[in-house]
Amino acid sequence: MDTLACPTRERWEAYLRGDVAPAEDEALTAHYDRCPHCPLVVEALSHGAESVEDVPGDTFRQKILDLRDAAVATPSRPEASSRRLGPRYADFVRDLLRRRLRGATALSTAAFGLFLAKDFVNGEYRILQPHVAFVVHAGVTFGLLALTALVWGRPSLGMTALRAVETIFVTLGVAFFVDFQVELVQEGLGWAAPAALDDVLQLIADRVALRWVVAIVMYGFFVPNTLRRCLAVVGVLAAVPLTVTVVLGAVTGLLPRLVDPLLEMTTWLALASALSVYGSYKIAFFRKAGFEGRKLGQYVIRRLLGKGGMGEVYLAEHALLRRPCALKVIRPERTEDATVLRRFEREVMATAKLRHENIVAIHDYGHAEDGTFYYVMEYVPGRDLQELVARHGPLPPERVVHFLRQAGAALHKAHSVGLIHRDVKPNNMIACAPPGVCDQLKLVDFGLVRDVGRQGGGDTLTEDDVLVGTPSFMSPEQAAGARDLDARSDVYSLGAVAYFLLTGAPPFVRPTRLGVLMAHLRDPVTPPGRSRIGVPADVEDCVLRCLEKDAARRFPTAEALAESLARCACAGAWTSRLATDWWREKEPEAVLFSSPAPEKC
Repeated sequence: MDTLACPTRERWEAYLRGDVAPAEDEALTAHYDRCPHCPLVVEALSHGAESVEDVPGDTFRQKILDLRDAAVATPSRPEASSRRLGPRYADFVRDLLRRRLRGATALSTAAFGLFLAKDFVNGEYRILQPHVAFVVHAGVTFGLLALTALVWGRPSLGMTALRAVETIFVTLGVAFFVDFQVELVQEGLGWAAPAALDDVLQLIADRVALRWVVAIVMYGFFVPNTLRRCLAVVGVLAAVPLTVTVVLGAVTGLLPRLVDPLLEMTTWLALASALSVYGSYKIAFFRKAGFEGRKLGQYVIRRLLGKGGMGEVYLAEHALLRRPCALKVIRPERTEDATVLRRFEREVMATAKLRHENIVAIHDYGHAEDGTFYYVMEYVPGRDLQELVARHGPLPPERVVHFLRQAGAALHKAHSVGLIHRDVKPNNMIACAPPGVCDQLKLVDFGLVRDVGRQGGGDTLTEDDVLVGTPSFMSPEQAAGARDLDARSDVYSLGAVAYFLLTGAPPFVRPTRLGVLMAHLRDPVTPPGRSRIGVPADVEDCVLRCLEKDAARRFPTAEALAESLARCACAGAWTSRLATDWWREKEPEAVLFSSPAPEKC
């Protein structure tokens, strides 16, 4: 399609908001899939940019240019847009089916194995005199064992393979039930007196029907299915026992005497089939509704990443662009607090105007129809520094310097526009390893930021008598409740983070919160070199200068701290190769070194 005929910017904005009619939605989706230009426009709009050139980050710009080249070079396919656009409900069903099959095959294998062992112990089966029932029972058991090994050992099985496993699983169950029915008829006819034959046949029919009824209902309620597939499978399951009964009646010459049992069996199987199909349909309806209910605006929520004082952070995905992102939502119980809402909005606006490679980028902000407030930021697959130290112990000094220089650059950017973070701590720094980058650090959570650049001496969203921040990493002036904080307060907190990364503990460990605050105010800091052997003297000097009680004796800016760290002997010793090898060996599940699927991040 000629790009001159492309929809306007306003139409794409309405499309992203979901404010277009169904027919126009389909037309725009089809155009998006064919056009080499519009994917760039949509990417830019999703970032709040006026044009593609305004989209931050060379890597991302190259990504969308590659998308344009691919769209030009590759002919579009009708099904492409359905795979790229909208929530991946099919993936959700696939994962659910995998979990159900794992549980069903494991439990069935254990049950059949136990019954097989019991029959051997009781002498019902003998290897030297094989019986048809033994062959069927053993075959079903080992077949289930193979299926169990497959679904547990191959987590990457697609929907087609999982449906094949489901079919084999059902087939094994049918084979066992058919053998059971044949054995039951043979046994019943062997000891039944002629006068009691009708009662025996009715009893056999009832026992057979009970097992098939349970199997049919369980299939409908526990296996995620489309209506058509459920009808097909349930129809087969209901037809098998009736067919076997008719065949056995014809072979034994008892078919005329099986009319009543067949009618009763048919009634029960019909009821079970109706219940199974209806249950499967309703469960699928509510399952899809629940899945779609996990959306906020144009974003589909995948899983919870973490919780904070103000809200939760979720891994999410843009419904149109299929790009992973982190979505922060205010806790429902806090939405009625006007101060919390203003603070939340302030965090969004403060972070959105900070464009820096070491500060998490804000993509979007809004509220759902139910009033839930949220904002969307880039998803950083990795570990926060608190978790990194908890899992692997104190970091090498050269790696600490590498992280601190990046943190200093990020804070300097915030300070340069008048923003004081006030909550610098390991939990708010995420380490990641994107391709070609040596251990990148991202500063997050500007929820307590103070805008000292505003007229009137800063914001007033924090009450005078309320102490905010994290005691273990709080500057003395912040611990004292001072409101006129400047960049040197964040420098102190960054020094406390450095102390923690080098030693595995914050500068002051006291039994109470008040004790920690008082220690920041008056107690001398034990040099980190006394707590851990091997801390270089020049690195220790930088840390101790950050932790001076008197703000005038600290580094005046975060930039000055970063420059001082750059002069340390170990600066630059933590190379990209070392970082990549470390992540591959120690944290292979935390990051991916190629294009990630969001749920695997």
